[in-house]
Amino acid sequence: MVKSIVIIIKNKVVRIEIYIGRRNIVDRYLSNKIKNISFLLTILVVILHAYNIDNTISIVSFIQTFISHGIATIAVPIFFMISGYLFFYKFEPTLENWISKYKKRFKSLFIPFMIWCTGWMIVLYIIQLTPIGKSLFTNMFLSEFSFKEILKYTYIYPIPFQLWYIDVLIKCVIISPIIYYLIKKIGQISGYILFIFWILSILNYPVALFSIGAYLSIRNINLELKLNTLSYRTILILFIILTGVKTYLSYFDVSYFNFLGNIVILLGVLSIWISYDRHSDLWNKSFDITKYGIFIYFFHEPLQSVIIRVIFKILGTSQITHLIIYILTPLITIFISICVGKFINKYMKKSYDILTGGRYGINYRRNNKVLYKILSILNGGIMGN
Repeated sequence: MVKSIVIIIKNKVVRIEIYIGRRNIVDRYLSNKIKNISFLLTILVVILHAYNIDNTISIVSFIQTFISHGIATIAVPIFFMISGYLFFYKFEPTLENWISKYKKRFKSLFIPFMIWCTGWMIVLYIIQLTPIGKSLFTNMFLSEFSFKEILKYTYIYPIPFQLWYIDVLIKCVIISPIIYYLIKKIGQISGYILFIFWILSILNYPVALFSIGAYLSIRNINLELKLNTLSYRTILILFIILTGVKTYLSYFDVSYFNFLGNIVILLGVLSIWISYDRHSDLWNKSFDITKYGIFIYFFHEPLQSVIIRVIFKILGTSQITHLIIYILTPLITIFISICVGKFINKYMKKSYDILTGGRYGINYRRNNKVLYKILSILNGGIMGN
């Protein structure tokens, strides 16, 4: 079905025609789902990095390990699968399209990676020049680094360590033509092969999960999972129980630990994906705050690590302070990140687009709010990336 409207903007007559059909409804649902889940996963990444205790058996250690090294470990694997899925979404393998994909990922991945790595290195260098800042660090004094070490810890092992994901994702994008043609050549069985290679840790897990996402997209697999209540609850309960088992076994040297970890991730991925579909009437909406998820991801480290060091300086070290800091620092970090992100987005939009890879920088949305509002109403709000 086509909806048409004629509007006048600044004395110019504009006719707009929009196709609205089932595919658009599906796209809108999936777009909201990916954005909302991605934001939740970003929060889990921040919580994961709030881990601040040694791996010795204690109640506080168990709580932190259960959450950060258990539940939160589903975040990055899902990110890789989503990235692989979106990279090949509605993709036609022409030379022009490959070049277009590489240009877009250069803007959304490589440029932000270089800017954030460089920027955080400069910020920490300046912080360590001050007496208070220097007192927060017991090692890695940047002023004592050689030029080679500066480059190493800026781009190879960046201080904002969460950017390892962006680094690996860039490499996945580079080999994406190989992934695409192998999946097309091998066919349906490639999905099973990739799954086995991942679950048994035969293939590098970022490549395996990016490829699984690519497989789901290339094969046009329906991602809406609505199981019956018993099956859903079974998966969710197994996820919680095995996460607890994994947490307990993390204090010992267990040979099958990686396999168990992958099973936990699988159950976690299914749990969060199915939970969203079961409660889609509540969650499948466009929330404004989700657009700051990518900024939180880039910004939260080493900010959170500095906050943790400051609070430890104030409160001292004990089991209770480890737990208090574990609870407080993600909240403080997320709040600061959103405030900074909103400020930059409001007053320096171009800078914000560059820092976030232009993920929310659709020109007509930014430059013509009236037109965007009309388009959103006509098309049910599907004005995402």
